[in-house]
Amino acid sequence: MPKVVIYTDFDGTLTNRDGRKTINSDFYQSLLQDRGMRLKPDEEVQSLFEEKFGEYSPEVYTKLDSDMLLSLESIAFLKELLQIDEVAINIVTKNCKDYVVALLTYHGFPEENIDKINILDSGKKAKDVKANAKDLTKALKSSEELRNTRIFAYLFDDTKSDLEEMSSSSCLDREYFKVKTFSTTPGKFKWAEYLNTIKTQLSSISESKSRPLGINQELFPNEVGKDNPDSCNKSPDVGEASSNLVKKETKLDL
Repeated sequence: MPKVVIYTDFDGTLTNRDGRKTINSDFYQSLLQDRGMRLKPDEEVQSLFEEKFGEYSPEVYTKLDSDMLLSLESIAFLKELLQIDEVAINIVTKNCKDYVVALLTYHGFPEENIDKINILDSGKKAKDVKANAKDLTKALKSSEELRNTRIFAYLFDDTKSDLEEMSSSSCLDREYFKVKTFSTTPGKFKWAEYLNTIKTQLSSISESKSRPLGINQELFPNEVGKDNPDSCNKSPDVGEASSNLVKKETKLDL
């Protein structure tokens, strides 16, 4: 049972380019079969990445369209948390799973680490988070030892309306989850800071095993950032977004 669960958007959050701009780019379209919705075979996709950016190294970030790639900071965030058994990582995206896997592969993530990441790509983010959280809640309820514990949930998304829906109490029951949300513009996420916060939280949990999880109000207050997800229960069709958000148009638009 994880002590910390991550729900993070992909395009515009882990990468520095939002979803709509990503999927409408010439490079993204070149990865698709016959301009359809499916990616070309894996080897061909990796060849196209290397043809576009070169073999992966820090120098790729000097290339045109490199904002489509994962940021160095988000890579470090994922790699370190993947080594911690108490952390579960979920990528919640309106892009397709094959593209997420292809990009992680290009960045050098081994297959065994990619397999540890749960990629939720139904296109209905709130529904995906709710289903995943429901499974965790069932496990808590079924264990006498864990019944009074709460999981610390961290959510990240450059689209504020999506974040509000995913973090609502209808998706993450506050009886079982303590929630922290982060939303900013692409390229502005402070992944090193978030990593330190999560590691501090895990240390606090380890030092207070005799107490229920979630009682340390200093490290994890009830107030969830600037937003109050408990008040959010919006329709999945969010319509026209503000100027720095992404308009939800297709399953792949993020």
